[in-house]
Amino acid sequence: ASLRPWALLGPMLGMDYVAYNKSSLKILIIGPRTEAELFLYQSRGFPQENIYALDLISYSESITVGDMHQIPFEDSFFDIVVFSWCLGYSNAQHKAVSEAIRVAKPNAFIAIGEQWDPTPVELTSAQLQQDRGYSLSGTVTSSVADLLSLFGDTEFHLLFSTEPKTQDKSRVGWITCIVELL
Repeated sequence: ASLRPWALLGPMLGMDYVAYNKSSLKILIIGPRTEAELFLYQSRGFPQENIYALDLISYSESITVGDMHQIPFEDSFFDIVVFSWCLGYSNAQHKAVSEAIRVAKPNAFIAIGEQWDPTPVELTSAQLQQDRGYSLSGTVTSSVADLLSLFGDTEFHLLFSTEPKTQDKSRVGWITCIVELL
């Protein structure tokens, strides 16, 4: 899990606009889990005062407690919105992405990271319920196309994407995309 943030941050830092403007870009990280992800962005030049975070549960004052389906920020506020491996916990992924689009400025970047897991979600959910007292009731992401479909009629330009190759689908992997809203 500690490598996950790099799967989106690395490609973003390779984008000319982000690389040269990161000191002024406002970024929202949805589902950061801990402050470690925020510190990673800070260590790469995003100022602390421009990094916002949202999660359902948090011990940190740096992370706003709230729901990605009702993002508690104003319209057209962020230059970058990152879904950090959290959409899989949603049964209303279109609504969450719609909220991200609402709080994103025109021409903002939206980055989504999700996990590919060859284990049927029902088995994983049953094990989590037994071990930890909760289950995964979200939607399974099988491809980048699944992620892109969440944007509906919103126009965007796909800047980056990756998913496991066919020969790698027997193991856990990443499905990611970064789009620029048009």
